[in-house]
Amino acid sequence: MLKHVRLASKEEVEALRASSNYSRDSVVFAFDQNAGDPDFAVLRRVVELDPVRFGKRTNDIGKARFVHSLEARMMGMGIEQYFFNVKASDERWQRVIESWGAQRTSPEPEIRFQKVFEGVFPDGN
Repeated sequence: MLKHVRLASKEEVEALRASSNYSRDSVVFAFDQNAGDPDFAVLRRVVELDPVRFGKRTNDIGKARFVHSLEARMMGMGIEQYFFNVKASDERWQRVIESWGAQRTSPEPEIRFQKVFEGVFPDGN
């Protein structure tokens, strides 16, 4: 019998909460292809600052001013959380932003991908 993707139950969503980063706007899907061990995917709409590029001569204080100004604007817009990427090799900046309360969402380095659905919007919008 062909299985279908379904919305995850409230209990399944709660079980994922500790290992998944989602907000109230997220939707959790489940796929029952393995008996008693479904697959899960969290669909979320997120606010993301990507890329963030600093000038070659911008020091940590300048970076802090820029980031804190952006955060103030986002909070004023009602944004509850945002995501951003930091180079895995930039350990100094990672320590700085973690001291400000940023939390890693990836327990290990990952490769980021993008998938574009060609032809979905023929007018280019």
